[in-house]
Amino acid sequence: MTIPTIVRQPGHRWSGAPASNPMHRVSSKSMAIVLILFSVALASDCPEPPRLPQSPPGPVPAPNPPPAPGLPANTNGIRMANVAASPPAPPAPTTDNSIRLRLTYTLDEGDKRTIRCPHGGKFTTLFWAGYGLQDLLPASQNFFRDRGCHSARSHDVVAQRCLNQAQCDLEANNGVFGDPCVGTRKTLSVAIECTMPATRSTTTTVEIKEGKKKTVTCAKGGTISNVLAAIYGKPSKGCAATTSMDRVRQACPNGKQSCELFADNGVFGDPCVGTGKTLQVQLECASPTVTKMQKSFKVDEDQTTDVTCDDGELSVVVWAGYGRQVDRSDGLWDVDPKYKCDATSSRATVSDLCLNRSQCKLSASNGVFGDPCVGVRKTLAARFECTTFAS
Repeated sequence: MTIPTIVRQPGHRWSGAPASNPMHRVSSKSMAIVLILFSVALASDCPEPPRLPQSPPGPVPAPNPPPAPGLPANTNGIRMANVAASPPAPPAPTTDNSIRLRLTYTLDEGDKRTIRCPHGGKFTTLFWAGYGLQDLLPASQNFFRDRGCHSARSHDVVAQRCLNQAQCDLEANNGVFGDPCVGTRKTLSVAIECTMPATRSTTTTVEIKEGKKKTVTCAKGGTISNVLAAIYGKPSKGCAATTSMDRVRQACPNGKQSCELFADNGVFGDPCVGTGKTLQVQLECASPTVTKMQKSFKVDEDQTTDVTCDDGELSVVVWAGYGRQVDRSDGLWDVDPKYKCDATSSRATVSDLCLNRSQCKLSASNGVFGDPCVGVRKTLAARFECTTFAS
């Protein structure tokens, strides 16, 4: 495109005022046309200016939190890590058939332990890993308070060994983590999440002779989830009632733990008159991979009690208090307002002695919990949750 040339004549003014020479006067309309043509010519001959990169649509996810090293000191001289003012929010519900469990482990220096996420599950999130000196925070029971001795490589080592694995080995020793405080006995504390199927499927097969009844029952805790096959007749002779599946599904609906089956012509019709028949059924049962149950106890001062989780582990200390309590309608306790007597370390102490164990022994004594009200008879009360993994 040819760019128009504009020559300024002597004495010509580009404003709208009249010029001295009328031959050189340019109207505002003509000038506008010339400028538009000039701009179009420049746009066609000049390269496009560089563009700034556009931000992706939608919110940008927050970066992953840094590992535990480099912890700020608080006013009491105790460094805090992964600590929230309130217990952590429950995990978001999953859309698939899975559940998430927070598991905590504490190993003394020199100990080894293999931890497992059963039933095809995997460890998916590492909340805390610390080799050094730390305490279990009673508010969350999943995060730990660092007491000035912490291996900077703790989080990375445990994450590399355990994340996206069904099981992994924990080793509490200086050879793995280094020695953050020479000459001091240390512990390895881990809080990790296990994501696993909420149910597991098993099959049950029964055969019932004509004229007989039988009750079919899923294993403990399981419920019927599907009728896989059903035949009433004599399959070896090509004899089968077309009503077999429908009648069995009516008798054994999903969600029931057991059902009664009756191998009878009155139920299915007679597909081959005069021939002895059987009812053959294959049911699918869905059983929970994890069951939880809460227990509680209350014991007087200077007495001991055995805390047990049959076929499971103590996973959560819901409430614990050493002092004077009053009963609540929900089965828990409040601190007795008359005495205001409660050892602040109660829940942390019970957690330290019993968490992740199938059984433990607790002593209601000042030597264990301290004496929150001297001269007053006290009791130890606690409510805890047992988690049992299906075998």
